[in-house]
Amino acid sequence: MKKLLSLGLLGVCGVGFAQTRYLSVDLGTLGGNSASALALNDHGDVVGSAYTAAGQPHAFLYSGGVMHDLGTLPGDTISNATGINNLGQVVGVSSHQNGDGSYTYHAFLYADGVMQNLGTLAGFSDSKCGSINDSGVVVGWSIQSAGPQYHAFTYDGGSLRDVSGGLTSIALAINSSGQAAGQVRFSDFGDWHAALFSGGVVQDLGVLPGFSFSQADALNSIGQVVGICQGPGVTDGFLYSAGTMTDLGGLGGLGAWPTGINDAGYVVGSSLVRLSNGHQVNHGFVYVAGHMRDLNSLIFPRRVGPIFSLAYGINSHGLICGQTMIDGNHSHATLLVPYMPISIHP
Repeated sequence: MKKLLSLGLLGVCGVGFAQTRYLSVDLGTLGGNSASALALNDHGDVVGSAYTAAGQPHAFLYSGGVMHDLGTLPGDTISNATGINNLGQVVGVSSHQNGDGSYTYHAFLYADGVMQNLGTLAGFSDSKCGSINDSGVVVGWSIQSAGPQYHAFTYDGGSLRDVSGGLTSIALAINSSGQAAGQVRFSDFGDWHAALFSGGVVQDLGVLPGFSFSQADALNSIGQVVGICQGPGVTDGFLYSAGTMTDLGGLGGLGAWPTGINDAGYVVGSSLVRLSNGHQVNHGFVYVAGHMRDLNSLIFPRRVGPIFSLAYGINSHGLICGQTMIDGNHSHATLLVPYMPISIHP
């Protein structure tokens, strides 16, 4: 892995990540048939969810070339890791199914080999984690199934702090400045809008023209935000920067779902691609300086069959994590390592 990382660093210096071909590294599974890599840090450590041989999805940490099973909280059977910082602290959700078929969710922080239940906001029954920054501040949301109700929270080592402003809200990502991004409803029957949570203020980021719903999925240290807008049968990705929301377009003219952005402003996500038979499939993409490229066209050597379908995160060195579809039902967690410059133009 360290050799691959050094190749990636040499490949991106001075040429830009979107001008780069990628080596595809299969991270495997935890003994089951599927896995997905959801987040990574600047050291190339990757987290996500993978099926065990017993058929249960568990949170994993991939580090030093090995995928480690992080297990679950006591009494739970399922877990999923959604964020990792440069200190190696991991956050996510652990859960179990109740007798009535519903699930109980517990936000967790994993550090130094211990998985800690972060609890819930007062009056709420469940919680989920979104991300964690290098200061150890966690963001997520508490859930009250009756209603249902959602309130965004932060956690910095003490107890959960409600940052919702009393509004129905979810926090999915946090940057080095402590800004959080997610979504909020400003009335009981209003549409969800992408939002920034900063200094006790909840900022509505709005929607693209013609859309009514939006959601922020990731942000970088300078406050650039990516997410989606949705309307009837349509999903378009956006980049919010300096007060302006820009439509990212899609591969082949179809919409996109961006889920990661680094401090250089490089965006990754997935977009539907229409096949010659009329079917649509997801392909991972990288977007920079107004250009969206299909990551499958940038993987070297070229391969036939497996599709890098979902890109979830990109770090400061341009490494990208996500999943590759092995067949119609199975996927493997994947790390794309940049190493060779190419032209960004078609």
